[in-house]
Amino acid sequence: MILGNPVGNIMGNPFNLAPTAGDIVGGIGDIVPRATSPGGSFLKLNGAILAKTDYPKLFDVLGQQGKLNSNLPTVNTTTFPPVAVAGVVFGGDGYYAVANGNLSIYKSTDGSSWSVVAAGVFTVGGGWISYANGALFAGEQNDRNTIKRSVDGGVSWTTITVSLTTTYMSVVYAKGAYVLLTATSSGALRSTDLITWVGAGSISGSFRSAAVGKGTIVVPGGSNNQVYTSIDGGASWVTSVLGAGNWSGSAFGNDIFMVTNRTNNTLYTSADGLAWVAGTQPGSSVAGTLSFGDGLFYGMGGTGAVYTTLDGADWTLTNISGGGSYAWGQTTYGNYKFVAVTSSIFVGLAWDRFAYDPILNFQIPTVLLQNGLSAYVKAK
Repeated sequence: MILGNPVGNIMGNPFNLAPTAGDIVGGIGDIVPRATSPGGSFLKLNGAILAKTDYPKLFDVLGQQGKLNSNLPTVNTTTFPPVAVAGVVFGGDGYYAVANGNLSIYKSTDGSSWSVVAAGVFTVGGGWISYANGALFAGEQNDRNTIKRSVDGGVSWTTITVSLTTTYMSVVYAKGAYVLLTATSSGALRSTDLITWVGAGSISGSFRSAAVGKGTIVVPGGSNNQVYTSIDGGASWVTSVLGAGNWSGSAFGNDIFMVTNRTNNTLYTSADGLAWVAGTQPGSSVAGTLSFGDGLFYGMGGTGAVYTTLDGADWTLTNISGGGSYAWGQTTYGNYKFVAVTSSIFVGLAWDRFAYDPILNFQIPTVLLQNGLSAYVKAK
């Protein structure tokens, strides 16, 4: 039976009874929900890559999972001009990027081959690009009074006037409101209609990223040792004081928020963005940029290495061929693929989420449950 009983008894465990040996029955590939590991022949369904020789019967049941790529990713050759890439984002139907000193918006469907989707959008050059509430948002490199918006896949752009004279970083959306974050200590603006903008509460920092999940916005404050959280669409913020360093990476996935430090190996995770638990990255300055996709957090630093984790506790290293020692500025995920760009010269990477040798290995799926339960599969 493929994946057997993926949700257990339809009635669940309403009395929260502890499992006994008699509870755990069934064949290879059957799934049981448990608060703690059943041990023995069961494995947690966490997306792990397994050797076929170690679990031949489980492989016979599951087969190959996901989109396979037996070759590690390499540096891509693209149609970008040789200038610094200011930002990249996955926008629903493709990847979009802007570049310093370039007036166009670029698009790619595979992360490798890029072409101009809209020319003459900027007068000096693109400064940033983001995706929120089904629309693309982009900013001029030196224009501090307007932002651009597209609802047709980057083909046409409208200009939105804002009142805060500063350098912007991105737009996020939650609880019916847009929040425009700055790249300086000028804070943020908030709008429900993209016409009238007001100050978005007491928030200040050199922001490099933001994460949105469950209607909550989390913004690491950079070098001020703080992270800001809003549960009401940016109208008010709660400030949490973290450890020293430059808090720059943030992402939401697997029902948790994660923020990372680009100057040391610390991180924090939170289920609600308010109560934070300290953790450790697997190396110094690992996650200068952080993203989430298809069940995994991806942290990328300046060594050409990518570290992945489900929850920040256990990390797996992938050395990216051609990654070099570039200052990786942004990563984005979409359509089973990650794309990373530098912030100094144009070098881009694109790699499939599933990058392993399908001749020797296979992957078990990631299954997330609620109420403190985890999914375990009978493997032997």
